[in-house]
Amino acid sequence: MTNDIRLLAENDPLVIRSRKQAREKIANAIRKDGTFDWAKLPNLITTNTKLDKVTDEHKSTSFDEIMIMGFQGVPHWISGYNTCAGASLQCARECIVFSGHGQRFMIHNGRHNVLIARIARTLIMKEHREQFNARFIKEVQAKIRKARKLGVGIALRPNVFTDEPFHIHMPQLWDLDLDYIYDYTKILKASKMMMHDMGTYHITLSRNENTTQSDMIKAIRNKINVTLVIDLQDGETFPDTWTFDDGVESVTVPTIDGDKSDHRFLDPQPVAVLLKLKRSGNVDGDDTSGFATRLVA
Repeated sequence: MTNDIRLLAENDPLVIRSRKQAREKIANAIRKDGTFDWAKLPNLITTNTKLDKVTDEHKSTSFDEIMIMGFQGVPHWISGYNTCAGASLQCARECIVFSGHGQRFMIHNGRHNVLIARIARTLIMKEHREQFNARFIKEVQAKIRKARKLGVGIALRPNVFTDEPFHIHMPQLWDLDLDYIYDYTKILKASKMMMHDMGTYHITLSRNENTTQSDMIKAIRNKINVTLVIDLQDGETFPDTWTFDDGVESVTVPTIDGDKSDHRFLDPQPVAVLLKLKRSGNVDGDDTSGFATRLVA
């Protein structure tokens, strides 16, 4: 499985070209003393259209507005490093890293600047961890100051497209004045972290074709919400409830339309968060892998 996912990246001309261009960008930003001239590199902390969405149903907070920021690296083997330990092959094929501003056709003068920036961030994270962490914290602190000046809440999503253990590599994030830190993960044992020492870390288990019904029931029993990608057909709408059944135990929970907002840290628990299948440009036609779920078999 891992080799198949790696080959998916290594056989992608856009990925290979962008990886080379990202390395050139990084090399151009390294000073003689080995430190980075960050003015020549993309910001590590950014926002995107999805992260900016706010809905009335998620205003059950002391803040009227919440500033949301995230780290946009690249998933699975796109950078040459595996940043999604729990990824499945179809998950890699369908990844939304190639949607929105990341769509494959968005090339200017032979460069996909969004993909190059995301790969560059990931390479710096993997190969220059100390400088990466220091810059990451500095950018987060600047956003916190801005949020406090505006009188709004602030949330950080460390993994917008990746599934990296930030709670291990950058635990100092939890010492900052952040109101929320949240992520999706496909690794069940990582999702249990929210039940222990990390406190403000809100994790949602993200189902793929390899996630079992038992895994999802375990998550629900631990008050960890589960996200499911739904392959909606014409005329279908999301149901009000979702049942997880492993043949031994059956659990039914309310549902939430996850496309209305990325404010997972404000979701009640437990719920099933439903997302409509989005085409990445890598896969055409109906999904038959099991990555997405059909409402009617």
